[in-house]
Amino acid sequence: MDRKRHKGLGTARASPQNDAQAHRPTPAISGQGLPCQVRARLKTRVPRQKLRFATWNIGSLTGRCRELADVLMRRRVQCAFLQETRWKGNKSRNIGQGYRLIYTGSPSGRNGVAVVLSEELQNGLLEVDRRSDRLMRVRVLIEGVITNLISAYAPQAGCSASEKETFWEQYEGVLLAVPSTELVLVGGDLNGHVGRAAEPYERVHGGFGHGLRNAEGENILRTCIASDLAVVNTFFQKNSQHLITYKCGSHSTQIDYLLTRRCHMGRVTNCKVIPGESLTAQHRLLVMDFNVTPKRKVAEKRRPRIKWWLLNGPMQTDFLAEVKSHNLSTNTETAQEAWDRAQSAIIAAGRRVLGVSRGGRVIDKETWWWNDEVQEVTREKKAAFKKWQESNSPEDRLEYTVAKRASKRAVARARSESLSPLYDKLETVEGQKLIYKLARSRDKVTQDIAKCLCVRDSQGTLLCNHDSVKERWRSYFQELLNTQHPCSLHHDPPPNLGLIAPITLDETRNCLRRMKNGKAVGPDDIPIEAWKSLGSLGVLMLTDLFNHILNTGKMPHQWRLSFITPIYKGRGSVQDCGSYRGIKLMSHTMKLFERMIDLRLRRECTVSESQYGFQPGSGTMDAIFALRTLMEAYREKRRALHVAFLDLQKAFDCVPRQCIWWALRSKGIPEAYIEIIRGMYHDSASMVRTAVGDTRPFPITVGVHQGSALSPFLFNVVLDTVSAHIQDQPPWLMMYADDIALIAENRLTLERKVNLWKGTLENGGLKLNVSKTEYMACGSRDSSTILIGPEPAVKSEKFRYLGSVMHESGGIDHDVHGRISAAWAKWREVTGVVCDRRIPPKLKGLIYKSIVRPVLLYGSECWPALSRHTQELHVTEMKMLRWMCGVTRSDRIRNTFIRGSLGVRDVADKLQERRLRWFGHVTRRPKNYVGRKCLAILVPGARPPGRPRKRWLDVVMQDMRANGLTTEDAKDRAKWSRLSRKADPGNSRD
Repeated sequence: MDRKRHKGLGTARASPQNDAQAHRPTPAISGQGLPCQVRARLKTRVPRQKLRFATWNIGSLTGRCRELADVLMRRRVQCAFLQETRWKGNKSRNIGQGYRLIYTGSPSGRNGVAVVLSEELQNGLLEVDRRSDRLMRVRVLIEGVITNLISAYAPQAGCSASEKETFWEQYEGVLLAVPSTELVLVGGDLNGHVGRAAEPYERVHGGFGHGLRNAEGENILRTCIASDLAVVNTFFQKNSQHLITYKCGSHSTQIDYLLTRRCHMGRVTNCKVIPGESLTAQHRLLVMDFNVTPKRKVAEKRRPRIKWWLLNGPMQTDFLAEVKSHNLSTNTETAQEAWDRAQSAIIAAGRRVLGVSRGGRVIDKETWWWNDEVQEVTREKKAAFKKWQESNSPEDRLEYTVAKRASKRAVARARSESLSPLYDKLETVEGQKLIYKLARSRDKVTQDIAKCLCVRDSQGTLLCNHDSVKERWRSYFQELLNTQHPCSLHHDPPPNLGLIAPITLDETRNCLRRMKNGKAVGPDDIPIEAWKSLGSLGVLMLTDLFNHILNTGKMPHQWRLSFITPIYKGRGSVQDCGSYRGIKLMSHTMKLFERMIDLRLRRECTVSESQYGFQPGSGTMDAIFALRTLMEAYREKRRALHVAFLDLQKAFDCVPRQCIWWALRSKGIPEAYIEIIRGMYHDSASMVRTAVGDTRPFPITVGVHQGSALSPFLFNVVLDTVSAHIQDQPPWLMMYADDIALIAENRLTLERKVNLWKGTLENGGLKLNVSKTEYMACGSRDSSTILIGPEPAVKSEKFRYLGSVMHESGGIDHDVHGRISAAWAKWREVTGVVCDRRIPPKLKGLIYKSIVRPVLLYGSECWPALSRHTQELHVTEMKMLRWMCGVTRSDRIRNTFIRGSLGVRDVADKLQERRLRWFGHVTRRPKNYVGRKCLAILVPGARPPGRPRKRWLDVVMQDMRANGLTTEDAKDRAKWSRLSRKADPGNSRD
């Protein structure tokens, strides 16, 4: 045998275990030197990847997050189940070293469980199911396998029998909800002793437990038998120190366990207790090594971006000089050539002057305070803990207690010093703008799922392959944005062949000034700030470019492409594409051009006075006030009022484009503008920007552009033209874009109206969504509903109209309660800032006044608020303000002091201010204004006997008497604003 050709054979031994140490089995050779008829070589074995899971009763997470992350990193743990966190709320947060903590707790701060995921597992997060403060489940995609991570904390001794029964029922329910094809890993403090003996549970008990079994242990094993879960830490023979999970003095037990399906026990290579960690004194860290088959890693595609946010101060001067260095003459060019030259110059200047980001993930700066000094103090604490565990002497325990306190002080001091520059900056005028960004970023990191890498197809199958995910997103939006309903246009209006004026420098300058900064850029990667920073040069370049488009009717082809970013709605499954709202990102330059065309078109034609959406001088509050006042007038005479709230199916996305051109011609719009708008929509396409990359472009042939300045006006023109012959006068018809309210005095009349609108909308290519159209009968005892074709409409007691809850009784109780709930939801979003003790109180008050209070008082201008409503709002506001200041009623601090510290006026005064301000607005409007019509409407019939309910006008007159105001004062806007204002308390700067 040629030993040189077959290296490694000379050192082979008879032991089969040692033979496997050769490089690979060699082919067998016959005595004649010929290869035998056997398999020439074995296939390469699929490599295995080891993941480490751990469970730990932490005692309390307060002040220990960063140290916990350090322990998990040092022990190479990818996933940890935590119990007894003692934190309130249901959120997520980064704790350092790339770990993310997902937790749930009770309002009282008792119990609490959590799951910690390493950075490599976070991208596969699919779902978070919080059952209680003792039980939660996290679904994660690990190497292509859906894994259910369950953290459980069973009721301990002393808890009631009902609490224990409730927990085990919930626990069994969670296990039953897991499909048999998915992996299950349970980590928890189950507060039971399964004991050393395995009988009669050999299937799930390995026979290497600790101590004697008790009744709670029997319950654990019976549950494991029912779910076929193996108690992993009983299958490995260890010494007692590596089995004991809880030690307090001389009392040592095993009550923490790791469980997995019995059929997956072959993947577990080791499970033991690590007794040396000093994070908590009683419970010990239990770890398990679990083998998984790794998938081929796909490199994440980064999206480098130009640092446009640096375009201010000296950078603007350098940027302008760099752009001027390019030849930007557009005298003899087409619009396409002018745009190509301008785009290349701006992009090159941005890259050169501002630089380009790497496009990677945002670095977590919250844990930079974990410096060498803190780590040294923590190591001293750990050494003292080990010394005490070995000796168990009172002196060593005292030494450990002192070291533990020193460690806590060092952590608190280091964290405080690291954040001092940030809080100092917040005290400045520039820092007040930063506070809103800080609030958004702190709220964003508390969301469970940052990005979803897996989605379900139309049949409900989970797709995890990146190409399949992108194709699913593409097909979903392609179908959604290309659904066209048939339309029948009865006549073809003659075109208006009139000339249009060229765009002037003043038009461009005014529209450019009205564009908002800080918006996400489109595919051309040029924000509106770049044009603003160019000053007069930018205005001149844009004016020339836009006039090229006006003259030729052709625009740059780059403007036709857009990005669609799916934004989670906050409800429904995160794997369902229908749970996302697509936000279209377009070229800012095109949006500027659309704004200019929009202003010109509004001067060419008008729409119905019943349309309040996206119309100058009108808004949601006009429609809400008109409907509330009308319901109030009919309630006063105890007469019925019938309202139908129509819902159009994907109205903006499904309006046929030929209907747009037809409606514009019907309004007499010059044909030149129509050709320009047709050019905007010709060959338009879009790409979906997903978490796994961008999809291929797909055409969009139906609907109007989302997010553009021109789209709302185009839709209003189409709806107004299609329904012009059936429109009633306000207030019997109120429209806010596609939100339509039809009102009648009896049910049959309303039914005829709704069916007439249904047929008319279908002729115009718009479809009524019957299942979401709701009917409300105010002051009627008739339980019947209206028919829309053959289908009955949904009859509701209340309906949320433009954000305000309308009730069939005409009262505002439900709207007040809805506003309180919405305010609490918004307040919870900014708790990361308003509950930070180091944020100055004035800044907390600023956040409350600009973010929370507008939500609380939305629609209050139209409320005939009684004292009980004001009291409910007052109680809600004071709870928020006291929490922001970190005080309770037991601290016996007066409300006036808290309001003065935060600079917040009493909510009763702000309610009065909003009512008076709205009364002045209504008084100054013309007589045909819908609000004045509703106030002056005469409902037939006599007022019934008894005390009448208080109307909105009665409350306003009461406010005016209290402030010494008259109706004549309201006609002078400046005077009325000064007399009715209830200003918030000022600070020293004010």
